[in-house]
Amino acid sequence: MTVFKTQTAARDFLESRGFKISIQGFNKHFKDGKVSRGQDGFEEGALLAYAAAYLTTTAREASQRAALANEGRLTADQELKQVQAARLKVKLARETGEVIPMARHKEELAMRAAFFRGELEQFARRVAPVALILVGGDESRLKELTATLEKELCAAMDLWSADRDFTVLLESAGA
Repeated sequence: MTVFKTQTAARDFLESRGFKISIQGFNKHFKDGKVSRGQDGFEEGALLAYAAAYLTTTAREASQRAALANEGRLTADQELKQVQAARLKVKLARETGEVIPMARHKEELAMRAAFFRGELEQFARRVAPVALILVGGDESRLKELTATLEKELCAAMDLWSADRDFTVLLESAGA
């Protein structure tokens, strides 16, 4: 069995066997009584027992670093796959017509609103002559007038809510 006379020689032996320890760390462990020294110096068996109990091998440390790096890569890969899956879902929804671009949606709403406004304006013009004829100035026929107005308004609302393409003709500024 080999005996190492100095702390430096003992530490160098441990490093040569793949254990990681600094000079200061070895000195502290010696002062704390974790490393035993015989009469002639540090015995090889005692140093190996101490190293097994208190030290990390450089191979184990490298393995731990590799495991942490691998875990980081796996996490990043998993997050990337989740983002890609979400993007594919949106793309599929767009292709099947479940999702449309916001600008197109706003444009369609604006066209619907313009169409609806025009229908309401035309409603008053269409119904006014009918209203005069229906009531003939007779207030007792107010229920009949109200029912006719409600019927015409429902027809206008049905035009507004139906699925269809809307076309709005804008009056030219010079006309």
